Amino acid sequence: MKGYLRLFRIFALSTAFCFISMSCDSFLDRQEDERQTFDKIWEKRSSTEAYFYNVMGYLPRDAQNETGSSTGLMWAGSIASGATDEGDLQWANAGAAHSITQGSWSPNSMPTSDDQWFYAGIRDANIFLANVDRCTDPLVTDMDRVRWNTCVRWARAYFYFLLMRNFGPVILIGDEIIDTSAPLKELARPRNTW
Repeated sequence: MKGYLRLFRIFALSTAFCFISMSCDSFLDRQEDERQTFDKIWEKRSSTEAYFYNVMGYLPRDAQNETGSSTGLMWAGSIASGATDEGDLQWANAGAAHSITQGSWSPNSMPTSDDQWFYAGIRDANIFLANVDRCTDPLVTDMDRVRWNTCVRWARAYFYFLLMRNFGPVILIGDEIIDTSAPLKELARPRNTW
């Protein structure tokens, strides 16, 4: 019996050693041809469509709160009953909304929202619109391209609408793809008029 137990241990140890030595074989290392590059995004329908959904992902997810923020403090129909004159703030502990309705708000106490992400959505929309025609996958039809272009143009206009509703005239960048790593002086532009 002891001989079988010893043989079983030797077998178990040698099997474990084989598995351990095989796991060091860089099995999970990526091959150079598997790397996703910017140019490869536009080669396949799946990756082009994924970029399309990335642009659509910037749209606000909450139907009652289309500011994109978790509190929606600017509007009367929001969760906190809004920081507006036409709404009655029932929730006394509404933080920034309460300070706005009481007139005690300042630049340091303004509510934060996801409005800054709308410009990221506009930039990604511009990148998509500039490159979607490069998709060479035969599975992509002309109807797909028309639908994607139409949806992305609508989303970009909606991002501008949300920004203008909250802040008035904003910087309109059109189809330009802005280099976000540029110095702030190059990025600072005057706001457009209504």
